[in-house]
Amino acid sequence: MKTPTYILIFLLALPLLSNAQNDSIVTNKETPNFNNQIDLDIEVLAFSFGYKHRISKNWLVGFNIGIGPVASLGYVNNKYDEPYNGLFYTELHHLGIVAKTYNKTNKWSFEIDTRLALLLFGGDDGGALIIRIGSGIYYGRKIQIGVRTAIGKMYGTDNIFFISNNLIVRIPLKW
Repeated sequence: MKTPTYILIFLLALPLLSNAQNDSIVTNKETPNFNNQIDLDIEVLAFSFGYKHRISKNWLVGFNIGIGPVASLGYVNNKYDEPYNGLFYTELHHLGIVAKTYNKTNKWSFEIDTRLALLLFGGDDGGALIIRIGSGIYYGRKIQIGVRTAIGKMYGTDNIFFISNNLIVRIPLKW
């Protein structure tokens, strides 16, 4: 039980720690040549569309919306029954707010997002409306590859969950 908690804390803190390190090392005064970005995220059977607007040299803020069955690895701390985990969470729809780092000289980008989603479980457990906060890490410039992890709560229950999405391919369009 302690191991998933430590992993989660590390993954959620990673974007904040990486910015502190980059800000103290980078002395390049170049400004980015774009103000807006549209992201198309492609997962196994799902896709997401996101729009982000630059608010400072290294930060973009925006929204994303997605549809399609996104299979995830997950762990649910079920308060009234045994906890369960495995590959059985499927996010059908989501709407979220995103904050993303951008550095012109670095191929790595990090993002923090909140998301409201409809989540289905494997077997006869049904589904739930969830709210979650997560972080993602992506590598690349014209085409990015990344993963996303999150912790959240199921609406109307005391169940807390942790999920990690499979590989994400992102195509960022900038202007």
